[in-house]
Amino acid sequence: MGRCTVLKKGRFGLRLVTFLLTLSLLFALFGCNSDTGLSVRDHNSTTAGVIGQPKYEKSDSFRSRLGTSFDIVVNWKASNVRQISDEKYIVGLEVDVILECANIILSEQENGNTLTIAGNRYSFKTERIESEAYDTVRYRLFKKNVDFDILAGESVSIPLSVEWNCNAEVNGININQSVKISDKADISAKDFELPFTESESGKKRVAITFDDGPHSKYTKLIVDKACGEYGGKVTFFVVGERISWDRGASMIYAVQHGCEIGIHAYTHTKDYAVCTDKHYREEIYGTLDAIHAYLPSYDVKLMRPTGGSISSDRASESEFSVILWSVDSEDWRNKGDKGTEVIVENVLSNVSDGDIILMHDLYENSYEAFCIIIERLHGMGYEFVTVSELLGASMQAGVVYHYGR
Repeated sequence: MGRCTVLKKGRFGLRLVTFLLTLSLLFALFGCNSDTGLSVRDHNSTTAGVIGQPKYEKSDSFRSRLGTSFDIVVNWKASNVRQISDEKYIVGLEVDVILECANIILSEQENGNTLTIAGNRYSFKTERIESEAYDTVRYRLFKKNVDFDILAGESVSIPLSVEWNCNAEVNGININQSVKISDKADISAKDFELPFTESESGKKRVAITFDDGPHSKYTKLIVDKACGEYGGKVTFFVVGERISWDRGASMIYAVQHGCEIGIHAYTHTKDYAVCTDKHYREEIYGTLDAIHAYLPSYDVKLMRPTGGSISSDRASESEFSVILWSVDSEDWRNKGDKGTEVIVENVLSNVSDGDIILMHDLYENSYEAFCIIIERLHGMGYEFVTVSELLGASMQAGVVYHYGR
């Protein structure tokens, strides 16, 4: 087991020891049953054998408070549903475990933490993800993506268990305690067994979106390709500090050609699920101000959180529609010699009517792949619209959208 040292002002060591000992006894009564019968394995993005991709997402979290100074928060999200037969689906499950600490500093990260998903154990090293004021520090204990199978009409409860091996010193008091918390993710196949339907116009439509720009070269090329050659439109989620790099010219060009602009981030360094309110406002409204510096009357309706990560409270309270995606090109991770082929396959093997496709306008491979994707989708009868056009009159602020059906 690794070692961490905890430094804190004031007297809380004895209280923390007492709480940890008490919690360990309580959690010992509620362990996970590892004999679940579920086939859980590492996430695989391959689409071999996939015959359809229903659009679905379900998420939840549970929390355990350890004394007055520690919280362990377990966030889980089920999504990325892939249908592989008439009766069988694959579902992706993401589990993200955060340690929140009040009034303390962990000077060294520890080893030996374990996350158990349906009897499968995974070990990770603590990673600091937020460095804020003295009274609030956050660490990521685990983040894991797995797949599991589910049959049509079936409901499953996936046991989740977190064990944090705390080996610490608090005001000279040694704490060597293993703390375990357990819960489950309840998922029903009935929630995503939905028939596919075409848009009201009878046309298949998708919204192709680009993050992290604007880029002085590729943003304009994308606009010319989508609007000039295919009579379509795309949506750009911009990074505020990059707008001024070409004095707003690329962004203005996109709007002049009917494309849509949304907020992404100002610095692209914050996670909207865990950052402070101050940093969250700076990222969102700093970008809004940067857009309005060059487009004063532009009505910004959309925002997309960095990494698709945002707390439920911030999403529901947002004055913008929160736009995620249903098809991920993964272009940012495929910039090698064969990257263009991989990006194209990631999109074309998953796309269906009403999808929101995630790409980036920073990379040459992304642009090359986009040119192939839009040509092939056009040949398949797709139209290319902005996110607002895809969602239509039903679009509301404070609502999270993954697709337009």
